[in-house]
Amino acid sequence: MVACLLLLGAVCRLFPREGVQVGPVRLRFASPLSLTGGQDTLAADRQLSPEQQLSRMAEAFHLRQLSQLADSLDYYRHFFEESPVSIQFPGADPSLLDGFFAQMEAARQQPGTLHVLHYGDSQIEQDRITASLREMWQTRFGGMGPGLIPAVQVIPTATLSQEAWGGWQRHAVFGPREMNADHQRYGPMGQFCELQDSAFLDVNPRGGSRGTLVRQFTRVRLLMGHNQAGFRATLYQDDQAFTQVVGDSSSVLRVLDWSFSRPVRSLSMSFRGRAEIYGLILEGPDGVSVDNIPMRGCSGTIFTQMDAALLRQAYQAMNVRLFVLEFGGNRMTVVKTEEDARHYAAVVGRQIRYLKKLRPEAEILFIGPADMSCMVEGEMASYPMLETTIAALRDVCLENGAAFWDMYRVMGGRNSMLAWVKTQPPMAASDYIHFTFKGSQRISQLLNESLALCYDYYCFRRAHLNDSTLLQIGQLDRSRDYARDFSDMLRESAADSLWVDDTDEEALYEALKKQMQSNLHQEQQP
Repeated sequence: MVACLLLLGAVCRLFPREGVQVGPVRLRFASPLSLTGGQDTLAADRQLSPEQQLSRMAEAFHLRQLSQLADSLDYYRHFFEESPVSIQFPGADPSLLDGFFAQMEAARQQPGTLHVLHYGDSQIEQDRITASLREMWQTRFGGMGPGLIPAVQVIPTATLSQEAWGGWQRHAVFGPREMNADHQRYGPMGQFCELQDSAFLDVNPRGGSRGTLVRQFTRVRLLMGHNQAGFRATLYQDDQAFTQVVGDSSSVLRVLDWSFSRPVRSLSMSFRGRAEIYGLILEGPDGVSVDNIPMRGCSGTIFTQMDAALLRQAYQAMNVRLFVLEFGGNRMTVVKTEEDARHYAAVVGRQIRYLKKLRPEAEILFIGPADMSCMVEGEMASYPMLETTIAALRDVCLENGAAFWDMYRVMGGRNSMLAWVKTQPPMAASDYIHFTFKGSQRISQLLNESLALCYDYYCFRRAHLNDSTLLQIGQLDRSRDYARDFSDMLRESAADSLWVDDTDEEALYEALKKQMQSNLHQEQQP
């Protein structure tokens, strides 16, 4: 069988690609890849979703699997280098997220929850975009619950209904100056509630999707600190009260923990004493939590204004493995020159370095601002310095080891917001800045698909090459056709020591695979 394939491969390689004219008829011969079940071009592969692509590879037998290994090199290279939806990585190397993906896979198998913190401006209010990421990752890697929430929720979300009353005093590092505290202990949400005497809160699911993962949880954790001795927190569930008392005063982060034997959908809590409440975590016993942390009016330059020791303790307690930062839109009203754009990007770079120093185990994905419109020479158009600002942000992110996703480019670039507003039903609001719920769903779907393909590429390299550094997109030869190289290798294998008995296809597959790996590895040597 293999000998026949080799003979056919040799014939089709020598036969002119454009065919041979015989009278009124043009004769063509099959391409090398079509003989092994592959495609003659990458067009068909690009029409497939990442899931379909990997499913097709998994179902193929060994020889065809190797052919598609070569095809997939071209497929992934094309996506990461050319697709407007792709995430951009430092050094054009998607393996930046390998450690994060490995931790996500492990989270389902071991106790404790892995957290992804999604910080952003008003574009992510009401759990927009975050909810889609959470649903995808909890479905795939396990987990439940909405994750980290504030004790006092001032902006309603699509996920939870919260009520709080009593002696709460809320402070935030973002927003009006009168909300600022006289210290920097804001905690991981950039806000906290100072509790004086007694207070209460209720949390209930919002919406009719009963049983969905985000609307149930088995574990509640309270992040608190700077408490007086004797502070009491009581959780009420099923007509029972579960009270924890902190006997001594403390100036460091403390975590109170309650667990249930079955998932619950709502809770009530009461508090007595003095303490700073940095947030509650509603989650499962394992898996992934994705936390929605909107900061209205913020440009993402506030992290260095928050207490480092407290943030470090909180990120460690939460096992944070990825920061998603979505900022930039609020800055556009004051960016008038290239120097303004560079200055803002430089400040963002300091925030990235600060977070990396606090939590070196976590990676960072920065989402650039969407297209935004204002009045330009009497007509609505994109902000004049928007593209310059996005380019500056992208450069700073990549220079500081963070990945970058260009939401502006994903939307369609300059003046795309006009179309998003005018389409029916609208995908952006009439302020020409914010997405509608439908628009945020579309954006989050595209972000999900891009992240899913990064994960698929991680799985692909692990399954086929067992070496996360062997196939780095930035080091592949852009002029090379890896699929055709495989055909050449197959055709030439009969003439060298690579050839094996044609009855042993398993040995042939392994030998060819080893040869391809060796060739790729040699190319990547300096």
